[in-house]
Amino acid sequence: MPVPELDEMAMSAISELGNMIMGNAATILSTKGIGIDITPPTLCRGAMKISQTYAKNICIPMSSDGSMVLELDIALKGD
Repeated sequence: MPVPELDEMAMSAISELGNMIMGNAATILSTKGIGIDITPPTLCRGAMKISQTYAKNICIPMSSDGSMVLELDIALKGD
């Protein structure tokens, strides 16, 4: 359905999308003998800088008709 503005409902839906993606990834990895711990998603808006100490950060950009860009960042931390 069209989302005319990034309101509370839209932000909740984006967070839930992150939960579903990471939940599916955790399930797939566990069938391969790889255990992971996932954390609840953090939704950030606007220009910001996030400092983290993880080994690697994967950014998956998504866009909607070129006017809105959504980045899904997944941070990986080794043992």
